[in-house]
Amino acid sequence: MAKATLIDGAVLVLGAARRAIAATVARVVADGRDTSDLLAGLTRIGVDEIAYRKGHRYVTCVLEHTTGRLVWAGEGRNQDTLGKFFDQLGAQRCAALTRVSCDGAEWIHTVLRARGAAGGGLPASVSCRGLGAQSPRPGAGAHHGPRRRPRPSRDAGDPQEPGRPDR
Repeated sequence: MAKATLIDGAVLVLGAARRAIAATVARVVADGRDTSDLLAGLTRIGVDEIAYRKGHRYVTCVLEHTTGRLVWAGEGRNQDTLGKFFDQLGAQRCAALTRVSCDGAEWIHTVLRARGAAGGGLPASVSCRGLGAQSPRPGAGAHHGPRRRPRPSRDAGDPQEPGRPDR
């Protein structure tokens, strides 16, 4: 819908045919893909999955930490999907990676270990900084409601309050 809205706005402003604007946009995007290699020069990346529809449909995203840009996305959240990224990256560019950050998803860690151990290009010094079990988010598991005051303990010799049974 957003693409159609943008094209409709361009039709109104430029007075050109909708088909001509759509063809121009497609040609410019194709030229940009051919001339720029998004995977060149990666050293620090982040890997995460994002749900995009009901029914557990996910996209695995790889971001470059230096610029914060999205450099790769693939449908699914499994070892095969992330393996496609490393296949496209190639062994030589994998060797240039110094840091990979990810959440606690075991399938990501499995791919990283396999690529490093099997000569997939990842150097052994690559550290995977996760947000899972290693460093929980601040306040995780903490009680966020109003704090209850502890009840004073009653000694055996204290008199019982009127109208309250013994505990």
